[in-house]
Amino acid sequence: MSRIIIAAVCVLFAGISHAQDNPRFDVTGPDYVKEGDEINLSCTTDADVQFMASKQLAIVHKNLVTETETIISEQESLLVASADNYVIKLEMIPIVRVTLKIKTATAAADGEYTCRTQKTGTSDALESATKTVVFLAPVSGIKLTVDGEEKADGDIISSKSKTLLVTCEAMGSNPAPVIHLKTGDQHLNTGDVTAILDKDGNKERRSYKASVSYELDFDHKLFDQVLKCHAKPDFPEGVTMESADQTVSVTLKGIVDKPMVACSNKTASANDRRVILTCFVSKIPAVKSVMFNVGNRHLLYPGNQTESLTEVVQKDFNATHNEVILKFFEMEEWHFSANIYLDVKGYDDQVFQYPVYLIRGNDTPTETKVSAAQDVNGATSLTGATTLSIVCLLAGVLQKVL
Repeated sequence: MSRIIIAAVCVLFAGISHAQDNPRFDVTGPDYVKEGDEINLSCTTDADVQFMASKQLAIVHKNLVTETETIISEQESLLVASADNYVIKLEMIPIVRVTLKIKTATAAADGEYTCRTQKTGTSDALESATKTVVFLAPVSGIKLTVDGEEKADGDIISSKSKTLLVTCEAMGSNPAPVIHLKTGDQHLNTGDVTAILDKDGNKERRSYKASVSYELDFDHKLFDQVLKCHAKPDFPEGVTMESADQTVSVTLKGIVDKPMVACSNKTASANDRRVILTCFVSKIPAVKSVMFNVGNRHLLYPGNQTESLTEVVQKDFNATHNEVILKFFEMEEWHFSANIYLDVKGYDDQVFQYPVYLIRGNDTPTETKVSAAQDVNGATSLTGATTLSIVCLLAGVLQKVL
């Protein structure tokens, strides 16, 4: 912003009998401006002419990045002056007022405008009033890092279940940026965002940068969800600007070592007919085959049937699980002592065994519980006496989790 000085003859008015001890000084104009806007600022005082006789009324601009001050206008005359991008007008009656018009706002218009008096021929400030004008600027850059690695928009992050350190940074905007992190439709509570003035980011105007970090517990419920970082300037209500915000989004892909399986544990008695055991098998990772292993005497795939083990049925249960059912035609004594497993084979031909428990009626505990157990391959299943309705409820929960 260039220095403009209007030089002329100091004007004194006769007939003014007294000077004011505490005159009022005001500077008025817009709070926010955009590229190309016209800016009108007025510096006004109710001081009388005698008070102003040995003083000048000046409008001074301060760049808040470089901390430098530039005198835009000094009142010493009744002239109307125009120079470059400025028009300056002085009025003395009935009040003293200097009006500054900036024809086309640029980034250099950002900062503080001070209306002040100073002794004629000096720059010593006396009385003053200050107004801040914000030159609106969009978010110019955004960066998302996961576990210290920067990610581009559209990237896919593949990970096992663990805690991911997510950091989102935004820069360039004026006023300061607001940052939001989301997984799917859920906003993550990252706390308050602290913004700092980035003096290296822009030498003409204020430019802010801010960042947030969040420890994301990445588990099955976030598989295939979109992680999104969105930043926009913290505009007050009613202030808008096109293309002011930026977003970077990545997809979270879970790496699963083994299928998740939930099986019902059935209570029955000898000679009972049509007894059913049900297991729910997750569709991630993809399963090559399933098989019931009953006491190492019967290896039953879907579609198999024997005299006492009627059949095995596999069918789609919902978007995340398949249902595998073992139907007993009639219960025999050896069924209660046999170890029953659901064998699940992945496409890498690794087999996981999940125990299924068949309990004699007279052994039924008074309270049914669900607990976790590990088989020889490290797969997890549910043990304890529980009803199929509870397992179906669990499957509904797993559907949300997976």
